[in-house]
Amino acid sequence: MNPAVDLTIKLDKLRPGEVHRAETSSIRAGGKGVNVSTNIAGYGIDNTASGFLGSGNADIFERHLLNMNIRNDFVRVEGVNRTNIKIVDAAGTTDVNLNGLSVSQRDMNKLLSKSNTFFPVKRARRFYPVAFPLVLRLIFIGALPKN
Repeated sequence: MNPAVDLTIKLDKLRPGEVHRAETSSIRAGGKGVNVSTNIAGYGIDNTASGFLGSGNADIFERHLLNMNIRNDFVRVEGVNRTNIKIVDAAGTTDVNLNGLSVSQRDMNKLLSKSNTFFPVKRARRFYPVAFPLVLRLIFIGALPKN
């Protein structure tokens, strides 16, 4: 629902208050929902990712979803998606998670209206095991945006 740019930085040793030179760094599309969709797609399972996608850095997510053959059904909003910084050294990983997008009630209504695509009201009242042998699963995961 609230994707994040994952910035991972590897250091020899994190020393608070000092300037560091990174050994390596990587940037990738992330957040719990994107990560779950990516893992599902890795098993060859067709799936759709949805939530709120800020226009300021949507390209990293759009490229990732396209490359993984994940349907992109995000609601576009103004702003920039949050960044999660992971600093890795010999002692372990230090996480710094930045704040995410603020969404309006209008944006929330757009996302909620998409649920009709997954669960049409008339069809949700009855289950037809012969006509629909595949089970539709909907996973709500991740941090909620501000507001």
